[in-house]
Amino acid sequence: MSLKTNILEDIDNVFLDMDGFGEEHTIDNKKVVCVIDDDALKIRSGSNELSVSESTLLLFAKESELPTRKVAGDNILIDGRPYIVDDWKVNFGVAEVVLHQNVSY
Repeated sequence: MSLKTNILEDIDNVFLDMDGFGEEHTIDNKKVVCVIDDDALKIRSGSNELSVSESTLLLFAKESELPTRKVAGDNILIDGRPYIVDDWKVNFGVAEVVLHQNVSY
């Protein structure tokens, strides 16, 4: 078995598995198994606190299960809350989507 095959199986059987890390969320009115990781954004930003202008959510899901691919600046609903796409990358069929919300006080 090749490394690529092992990685693809791990995506389905471990990372996005509901008994593993996967959770069901509603994305643009479609139920999708995904992983939401706020800690990875904290590590990337180099701090524990994010400012309002920085990304607030990192989502991983199979690209084939997500609604139409978005680009930076597009709107997307996650569990009924509006977010704006900052970045959308795909590796091995898994979309890594960085999002933020407009919050006004």
